[in-house]
Amino acid sequence: AFTAVAQGASKMPEELDEEEQAEWEDPDPLWSRCLSLFLLVMFILWQALLCAQLDGNIDVPYMVVFIPFFISEFYYIGRDVYEGTRKIEAPDLSEIEDPNFKYAVMEKVWQEQQMKKQALGSAAWHFFRSMQVLIICLEVDGDIDLGWWVALLPLWLYVTMQCGCSQLAMATGMSLKAKKTHKPQDEMTEEERANMTPEERMMDNEIEFQKAQSSAYCCSFCCTLIFVVLLGVRLSGMDAFSIFWFFFPLFLCSCCIVFAACCCLLCVGPEEEEIDEDLENGLEARWGGFG
Repeated sequence: AFTAVAQGASKMPEELDEEEQAEWEDPDPLWSRCLSLFLLVMFILWQALLCAQLDGNIDVPYMVVFIPFFISEFYYIGRDVYEGTRKIEAPDLSEIEDPNFKYAVMEKVWQEQQMKKQALGSAAWHFFRSMQVLIICLEVDGDIDLGWWVALLPLWLYVTMQCGCSQLAMATGMSLKAKKTHKPQDEMTEEERANMTPEERMMDNEIEFQKAQSSAYCCSFCCTLIFVVLLGVRLSGMDAFSIFWFFFPLFLCSCCIVFAACCCLLCVGPEEEEIDEDLENGLEARWGGFG
């Protein structure tokens, strides 16, 4: 990060003509690199202050120790809310006659919508996390006295939200499956798959995505719930146990991810069909006109 900022602003390639120079944009602007450096400094600073506070080298309120953390969290919340609420511009689907190109456009719009939802989910996580750290700081500094089970309220709310998202994804998938009128793709012939409408193909994609979302939210809910319960038990002084158990959900998730990745690698086969480069290039060209 320090080296990237020290390099200064990016230089425009000399081989560009006048028209290309007028449209050229810096792919890695200096302000973006400075912002990344600032966030890195904030990340290092609050951890250094926390270590110094825990070792007794400084004696300041924990609210002061975590000021760099709150600054970076405020930025992340603003960034994710902006990304999650931006407008998606796309061509009018009723004017597209080519079914393959129409499907490509619908898939692109759907991906943009999922990115917006993911950004809002990230904003919610940063909000609950910052609120939880704020309440813990106030509790440790003696400014409030709620008891640790009540002090963990933001995490309880986040766990409840994950459970609700899991149930919502499952209900959405079941609802779409009930509306489905065509056969599953694994029961279709090659000709029937080729004759599927873009809407039918998108519905199949959405059903599979909602299944994956439901499973992901459920796993995250279980692991977070275990962590919150262990943290509440430990902080309230009800029982003393090894710190290893705090990281057990993380180890379990990591093992599952590695196992799933290995299974995917072992199941990968040769590509059944080549990518239509003309369609892909046409989509990028036409989509660029709406960006």
